[in-house]
Amino acid sequence: MQVVTTVFFDGQFWIALIKKQDSSGTIFTGKYTFGPEPTNPRLLQFYLNDYVHVPCYPGAPLKERSVHCLNRGDLKAGGSALDQWKVLHQAELASRKQHKRERLKLDERQRFALRQEKKKRKRRGR
Repeated sequence: MQVVTTVFFDGQFWIALIKKQDSSGTIFTGKYTFGPEPTNPRLLQFYLNDYVHVPCYPGAPLKERSVHCLNRGDLKAGGSALDQWKVLHQAELASRKQHKRERLKLDERQRFALRQEKKKRKRRGR
């Protein structure tokens, strides 16, 4: 697995953009926000502790270009890898939101069924 991490300033925060390529050619992208400019001990702490916990989302397989070849567009304002991460992250959030909606709807149905059962028992004098 090849991994490339690019740390850049996006105008407001310092960000680490992580691109991983597995043996099948699929690229996984992740983003970590540092906030103020990271110091060397902070970068070391990030790589040793926080790096493995950054969620990376799968993207399209890479054809011929290797992961470690970054162009100017990748570094300038995040580039295509950041755009790809944003799209994948939005899709992940949308699926979580849909799952939560379904779970709440199921809970609502269960509460309704319990209320109906309670009404029946009360009407029968139990």
